[in-house]
Amino acid sequence: MLAAASDLYAEGRYGEVVAILERLLANEPDRADAMLLLARAQANRGSLVEALAWCDKAVAADRLDPAASYLRASILLELGQAEAAVAAFKRTLYLDPDRPLAHFALGNLLASQGRGGDALRHYRHARSLLGALPREQLLPEAEGIPAGRLREMVEAILGMETAR
Repeated sequence: MLAAASDLYAEGRYGEVVAILERLLANEPDRADAMLLLARAQANRGSLVEALAWCDKAVAADRLDPAASYLRASILLELGQAEAAVAAFKRTLYLDPDRPLAHFALGNLLASQGRGGDALRHYRHARSLLGALPREQLLPEAEGIPAGRLREMVEAILGMETAR
């Protein structure tokens, strides 16, 4: 069932994904992988409160999964809960310090809060991590953005900072 839901997710058929995964989780309530995909589908449908609830369940089921923590941070940010999002991004990086997208997202959030020095540190770390990856490599949670494109974005931000 999870494979079918993943295929439907890739096709953007989020309502069907939700229906399949809710049935799956009714029978197998401890499936963190299903909870996480369900949270993603709900978020993509715009059901952020439901997405956060499923994400919290996924985090509780697998406390060491940086993907669940990253998704939780992203949802919190969309819900306007910036400080909780900062904490969740930091948790993501505690679990996996080599996640360039988390450094980039946290850098953006910190920059929006006027915490430029902290933001620069995360942008530089993202640039370093991205430099070690093949340009065409797709990043987890990046919705199809390759490492090279994200590095260009980071370089542009860092270039603006040095121009100031």
